[in-house]
Amino acid sequence: MPASASRFDALAAFERELVSFGLVLPRGGLVADGKIHRIDDGQHHRKNNGAGWYILHETPTGLLAGRAGSWWRDRGSFKWNSRGETKLR
Repeated sequence: MPASASRFDALAAFERELVSFGLVLPRGGLVADGKIHRIDDGQHHRKNNGAGWYILHETPTGLLAGRAGSWWRDRGSFKWNSRGETKLR
């Protein structure tokens, strides 16, 4: 993502990564506080399963960096930042 991208665009990009991984977006929106947040894994057979998670942090320079994954069936995790670098693990 170009350096001129807005915070809104960066949040939308992270949301797209969460959805493409199969996670369900939280109702209240994402929180960039550097803490782990439990969310549902859309691949799980139960609703409200809390098997997914994400961490999103905003640096003083405005860079957003995050990580997300699922504990269900060891689906793994990925790292993301607003520079456009995503790495599956």
